[in-house]
Amino acid sequence: MPVGIPADLWRKLIPASNPMTTEKVALGQQLYFDKGLSLDGTMSCATCHDPATGYADRHAVAIGMEGKLGMRNAPTILNAIFQPVQFWDGRAHSLEEQAKQPLLNPSEMGMKDQDAVVARVNSLPEYSSRFRRVFGAEGITFDTIVKAIAAFERSQLSGNAPFDHFLAGNQNAITETQKQGWRLFHGKAQCIGCHAFKSSSPFFTDFQFHNTGIAARNKNLDQLTGRMSQEATSSKESNQGLSSLAHSEDFSELGRYLASKQRKDVSHQAHNSKRSWLMNRIVTFLAANRCLETELQTKEHRNTGDILRIKERVKERKL
Repeated sequence: MPVGIPADLWRKLIPASNPMTTEKVALGQQLYFDKGLSLDGTMSCATCHDPATGYADRHAVAIGMEGKLGMRNAPTILNAIFQPVQFWDGRAHSLEEQAKQPLLNPSEMGMKDQDAVVARVNSLPEYSSRFRRVFGAEGITFDTIVKAIAAFERSQLSGNAPFDHFLAGNQNAITETQKQGWRLFHGKAQCIGCHAFKSSSPFFTDFQFHNTGIAARNKNLDQLTGRMSQEATSSKESNQGLSSLAHSEDFSELGRYLASKQRKDVSHQAHNSKRSWLMNRIVTFLAANRCLETELQTKEHRNTGDILRIKERVKERKL
């Protein structure tokens, strides 16, 4: 277990319905990197959640099959086991549920339905014996496919950084300038107000949903919530129906409301403040909805809340 990650909490969050084994994690890893799980064989989970870029990517928004653009940038899977819900709007309550949706979404991996995914995996000879060893008589099913992927995702942790060793007592692990930054972070600057951190939950997040003021511009939200209710009813409010709505230009701006149906959640999204983002931010995009591109822009927004002024200053080459 990496320094900085509470091992007891990690073990506690492994569901009894999907226990971890070394062979299951290895099977999940193979599936995670396999482009054969997409309709045209061009996309894998790792296409958008790439280990070379902190299990996220460098694009402003996710790019799916045939170059289709998503509405948000791809979040990292690092430390995803510790999140109570998944996706920016929290519409999935487990990593298993999360793993299902990209496989079937036409904007992502594009498979027609669950049966098509199972048929594709069954057609690949390398999987038959491995699934029997891991899942026994249950073999290859849609549920066992996503269980294996989720097991691999639960094994991906971000820790062992110099900052972790500093907190563990090594005063020489970070520089004096970094120590000064840490004092500002949890002191005068009060970054820690949203980027919550404590030894029992060292993830730089409060795991809540926030309206950060950089989305839903020029949108009639009352009209959107009414339309969304009709769309959700027509799709029987299935998880896949919510996934489609989350990938539409208008409805994605409703944020957490898509899943909760609570008016207070309109335009709220999971705050991009997780440990895995803060500690790997150099290799991924800085705002969920592509508005902020540099750390200086992000800090300016946190200080002023004025996204329009930030855009003006970017044009003036001052940020």
